[in-house]
Amino acid sequence: MADPTADGAKPDAVIDAAVDRAFEDRAALEREPLLGPRAESGGMESVRLHQPVDGDNNVSLPISEFPTCNYDACENASYKEYKEALYETGNAGTYNVLRWGLVLVIGMLTAAVAYFIDQMVEKLTHMKNSQVISLLEEHPDNLAAAMLRLLLINAGFVAVAALLVAAAPVAGGSGIPEIKCYLNGLKLPRVLELQTLVAKAVGVLFSVSGGLPCGKEGPMIHSGAIIAAGITQGKLPYYGTKFEDTLHSAFLPFRDDKNKRDFVSCGAAAGVSAAFGAPVGGVLFALEEGCSYWDTVLTWRIFFGSIVCAFSMALFNTRHTLNSPGMINFGDFSTAGFIPFQPIEVIWFLLIGALGGLGGAAFNAVNMKITAWRKRVFPTSAKLKRRRAAKFLEAIAVSLLVSCSIWVCVAGVPPRCSTRPVPGNESAAAIVVAFGGYGAPNGAAEDVNSEAYVSVPGCDGAREFNTLATLQLNSAASTLRLLFHFDGNLDPVALLIHGVIYLIIMVVTYGVAVPSGLFVPSLVGGAVFGRIIGQLVKQIPYATFLNLHPGTYALVGSAAFLAGVCRLTFSLAVILIEATRDIAYALPLMLTIMTAKMVGDLFNKGIYDEHIEFRHLAFLEHSIARQPVRNTTVADFMTKRRRLVAFNPVERVGNIIDVLRRYSFCGIPVCRDHLLGGQDGLMTRSRLLALLTKRSVFRRHRRVVVEVSALTTMSHEGLLAGFPDAQRVWDRCAAAGMDHAVGEVGQAALPDLTESEQVKRMTPLCVWLTGSQEEVTLPYGAVHDAPSDVGAMVPWNEFCYPFTDYRRLKGEEGLRWVAGALSAEDMNSFVDLRPYMNPQPFLVPDTFSFERCYALFRSVGMRHMLVIGADHSIAGIVTRYDLWNRLHLLEHPPEGYKNDRGRLVRVLRGRQASALRFSEKSGGGFGGSEFSDDDIPDDYNPNF
Repeated sequence: MADPTADGAKPDAVIDAAVDRAFEDRAALEREPLLGPRAESGGMESVRLHQPVDGDNNVSLPISEFPTCNYDACENASYKEYKEALYETGNAGTYNVLRWGLVLVIGMLTAAVAYFIDQMVEKLTHMKNSQVISLLEEHPDNLAAAMLRLLLINAGFVAVAALLVAAAPVAGGSGIPEIKCYLNGLKLPRVLELQTLVAKAVGVLFSVSGGLPCGKEGPMIHSGAIIAAGITQGKLPYYGTKFEDTLHSAFLPFRDDKNKRDFVSCGAAAGVSAAFGAPVGGVLFALEEGCSYWDTVLTWRIFFGSIVCAFSMALFNTRHTLNSPGMINFGDFSTAGFIPFQPIEVIWFLLIGALGGLGGAAFNAVNMKITAWRKRVFPTSAKLKRRRAAKFLEAIAVSLLVSCSIWVCVAGVPPRCSTRPVPGNESAAAIVVAFGGYGAPNGAAEDVNSEAYVSVPGCDGAREFNTLATLQLNSAASTLRLLFHFDGNLDPVALLIHGVIYLIIMVVTYGVAVPSGLFVPSLVGGAVFGRIIGQLVKQIPYATFLNLHPGTYALVGSAAFLAGVCRLTFSLAVILIEATRDIAYALPLMLTIMTAKMVGDLFNKGIYDEHIEFRHLAFLEHSIARQPVRNTTVADFMTKRRRLVAFNPVERVGNIIDVLRRYSFCGIPVCRDHLLGGQDGLMTRSRLLALLTKRSVFRRHRRVVVEVSALTTMSHEGLLAGFPDAQRVWDRCAAAGMDHAVGEVGQAALPDLTESEQVKRMTPLCVWLTGSQEEVTLPYGAVHDAPSDVGAMVPWNEFCYPFTDYRRLKGEEGLRWVAGALSAEDMNSFVDLRPYMNPQPFLVPDTFSFERCYALFRSVGMRHMLVIGADHSIAGIVTRYDLWNRLHLLEHPPEGYKNDRGRLVRVLRGRQASALRFSEKSGGGFGGSEFSDDDIPDDYNPNF
């Protein structure tokens, strides 16, 4: 038989081969796989669902899936008992006060980390610039020595940042895509660990001080989220076991996915507030870009944390005046002595917004091409040490590129001089306020000029400064303040050269393995070109009567380009309004940002969404297009009934271990029979493992009830002929007027799961009747489990969060550890799952539409959804990956189906839709933080 994937094969044959090959493999049955056994290289190896089928035809199967969060409350008997005890003891109010207190601590600690980063960046940058500028002033003719010193200092700083990221790979980049994914429901490894926080906070100050066009403000969002996750859980990896045990009871109510998500939202908003001094902007950023779930109480809590963070930051910065609440200071726009804008200028603002949208879309497209190239050059299949060494060398190479570009601009370009503002006039005073006395102990104007304005080479130091050298050698914050507040004309050629070089290096830098942000670099890139347009507009004859200021155009240009890159809207407008501290700029900023977003959306998505999609992570957007999923129901893409397994309400421990070994299901239905009829609830894999560590729930015998009604039905059907004991029990109960008999089942095996319903119903089962003290043989169909023994129930906090052995309950190693601790007698024992399962999972009919299913997963934050057929039995199960795989395949069909989506739907219908997924040949990865098998830590637990 010819290979259907060979040249000339029809696309139908390719997809058929993919489906058939996937179904032959047991791994095709796995849903939301756990992390598998330890690889030889020392890392954790992700369980592969399916292997690629045909790369040339762009048809491949999912190979990288991460576990998901469960934001839906599991209201089982154990949980209800815990909640009732919580309210009866009056601790509910105490925990509410503790929750607000934790938000207060989150804001203060986030501000402390931001202040540390800000001060260290200022000191390191001042030290570097002092070394270079002093050498230039002492030896104007020996430019090579000064540039060599700059090159070595920058390379050393970047090397430190790259080494920190090599130790904690997730610390690379800004961290915003990772936090977006977590708040959306995806658990990515190492994202919220202490090691990541240290590498992020320390690494970003060295990468910024090393001259890379990256900002320290974006990583503060990730840092604030890590602080919130660690403090509110009462633990972080590497804190130590004693600390966890001490705070075990105090933080117990917050140790679930829902509460942790809310606190992480507070931390992310506090990071924005600390970065820009914009508490309202932080709240809106969390709403627009981060949180998938929102309510009024959460709004107040996030706002409170943002206010505390801004106040703490202002207190750290100024101590008395409280007028600098952020890491970056745009300067005082209100003292610049000019009218912000005239109505006629709105036309120019709209033009700048359109250009910013085009520039942002082009930036994103080029950066994705570079990211795809990085994926090919640094494949995850390469050895870990070799891949990290290559990324380290890339960071050093980019640092050398930055230093060489400065060298060329300062030494190779003829001097482009601009006139200094005269000390004492309004413009000079504005510059003093704008630079904030940078480098001057007492804020003296001459000290500011000597630090901010670079006069050598080629310019008269008393009256002029070298525009290009000033832009290249100053920090991004100082450059922004110069562009916003300089009242004269900066040399346009110098501005153009600096803007082009800066954007080229910036697009290469985002993705390098160092902590880096995009906010401030995007503001600088947009401000340069906005300043150019403003100075050109000022040369138009009519403009001489309007008192236009190029700084306004620089501000508008910075907002336009940042909106074009990140596609932020109202949150960005409010952040910039709060940063400028002048509401007069609200209208031009809003118009510009909306125009930039609308133009950019015509070409691609925002940079963070592009990287998430490039990685093929199952991120659920706010909304989906109606066209691709019309007439699609859950029956078209769910995991079908024949592919599922289920547990009895009272199950044998050995059967549980066997199922967990054979399959990597994270959600397993609990049904009264193994044929998925009469569903009782849903049990997750993590809670099963935690429950099996509590031997107090084991029962040597299974308590059952013999239903007289079932015996009567089977007697009328003539099915009790081979069961004389059943006939005798039926007669005895009927004579005594009893509707049931109580008994126990020994350590006998349950019926074979593969048998038909009729055979399973007639399977003989030995029952010890406790009333008559005799052992009888009864058909399995007449025996049911007795009600749960509530008095013997394990408390919710003990089975749901086993802190003592928390790090052992992970993946395949956790299963081996649990199974290895069980004796042969334990394996033959029974455990009642009903008090610990989710008795109210979401149930939908198989005719449920794709759109409504997507909305439920997106808004409620579910992990599993059970699908019920016409006979009210379980027809299948749906997970986040089923939704995303089907949507991704329909939006990006394989070759041969792009012009005929209907044929693709017909091919997929009736099959397991998640067995296929269209994948770009280039693969995927976050900018600077690539999740590979080797990067997954040993203590990463995908279930909790």
